[in-house]
Amino acid sequence: MEVIMPSKKRLFILGAGGFGRELESWLQLMPEAKRDWQIAGYLDKNKQALDNFPSDYEIIGDEDSYQFGSGDLVALSIIEPKIKEAIYSKLKNKVRFFTYIAPGVVWGKHNQIGEGTIICPGCVISTNINLGKLVTINTSSQIGHDTSIADFCSIMANVDIGGGNKLGKRVFIGTNATIIPQREVSDDARIGSGSIVLRNIKEAKTVFGNPAKTI
Repeated sequence: MEVIMPSKKRLFILGAGGFGRELESWLQLMPEAKRDWQIAGYLDKNKQALDNFPSDYEIIGDEDSYQFGSGDLVALSIIEPKIKEAIYSKLKNKVRFFTYIAPGVVWGKHNQIGEGTIICPGCVISTNINLGKLVTINTSSQIGHDTSIADFCSIMANVDIGGGNKLGKRVFIGTNATIIPQREVSDDARIGSGSIVLRNIKEAKTVFGNPAKTI
């Protein structure tokens, strides 16, 4: 008797910019045998986004015009938190957002992860962590125990978030920033690259420096 294998889900990378192309590589770290999906291409309003950038895939539409099918998945490669939230609101009833933990990520016990969250290679996610929807954690970042990170946050490469921190929605943290343990960060706060956060950030403001101060 012939064995009919189920077809794999189509996975679209939404956003063909730099992080989208990085995500193309990180997705393909997953062994083929463990994938129930296959990359179908990019979605981007800028049809020239891949010009002069080699890729194995093409831009085949955008999130407004593409007709998604049953079982389709979208990996969101947009970094700006407010844009992530807007795209989620627009597409949440049309397609499922793809959740991905790259091979090699250190993933502790009793963690929770929301729909569409992407964790890139080299990250260390400790224990009793709560990650919301569409959180982006870029390469080699560390999240300490008992930390919560709300929906639509973006954490760039090599960020160190100490234990017991609480991040609100739509927080952006630049490369190489550090937040010491037991701090709270307001919704919509932005932390500049290389900053050291020693105090709570109680408002939606941008901080930078060591120690981090409002700019």
